[in-house]
Amino acid sequence: MKNLEKQKISNIDIRNGRNLIKNRGIVVFNRAMLLNDFPFENILKVIFANFFPVAIEAEHSLNMYEEIKMYGYSQHFREVEEGENAPHYKLVLYISKNEIRFDKMVELK
Repeated sequence: MKNLEKQKISNIDIRNGRNLIKNRGIVVFNRAMLLNDFPFENILKVIFANFFPVAIEAEHSLNMYEEIKMYGYSQHFREVEEGENAPHYKLVLYISKNEIRFDKMVELK
């Protein structure tokens, strides 16, 4: 609770925000990767600053490489026309000993 109290909360001016309605897609995460690598706050901040999920679907499988698909919007997705299937993407992060940053979204074929 103390950390929450220290965080500065600011208003966001929505008048100048970019409309992402056509920049929709599906980011595919490996379940093991999410459970083992990503529960760190700084990594989650980088992911969700670049991708805004609206729905999550888990692929049910006995396979250890089970996938989690997150449907959403990103300024890094290409524009999709009405009636076109949303493309699948892999989110690539640069992670080093001292830095975590967004690198790119790679469209999967």
